[in-house]
Amino acid sequence: MPSLAMVVGISGVGKTTFVHRLRAKLDFQHLTAGSLIAASKAAAASERDGLRLADLDENQIHLIKGLSLARDPKASLVLLDGHVVIHTNNRLEELSFQVFEKLGVQGFLHLIGEPGQIAANRRNDVSRQRPALSLEELSAHQELSLKATERVAHSLAVPWKAVTYEDTDPAERFLVELIG
Repeated sequence: MPSLAMVVGISGVGKTTFVHRLRAKLDFQHLTAGSLIAASKAAAASERDGLRLADLDENQIHLIKGLSLARDPKASLVLLDGHVVIHTNNRLEELSFQVFEKLGVQGFLHLIGEPGQIAANRRNDVSRQRPALSLEELSAHQELSLKATERVAHSLAVPWKAVTYEDTDPAERFLVELIG
């Protein structure tokens, strides 16, 4: 079975773009949590952003199912980009470590960014529908996400590392160590 690592961070920090930058350094299968949930639910791509407002527990069941269907057994590494904290109906909800345990996550890269840049990314991405948040709210969300990632990694006894958009070399080293 391939190693599974997650790239997590708040919406708009640039997880998918960061993963694409890592592709120049490593070979892996890239999956996104939102796409796996949407595929498992047979939801249209245009409904993906609205999934965060659906039943959180049901979505995580679909995520686990979606991963089991989409995971390439021939890949040495699967990178799943997603979240440990979901912004639902004007509040932040942490996902239980059991979700990540059932997924089989073996390590986390947490992408962090400057709140002003995250806000700009969110505004400029017209393909997505995200709530407008102040810089203070984005900063608090990011801090909660970092702490939640640390708690989940500790509960699972797996490594984690916080990285910025520029940290592709440390991220590559982390992932190479993870797959052994």
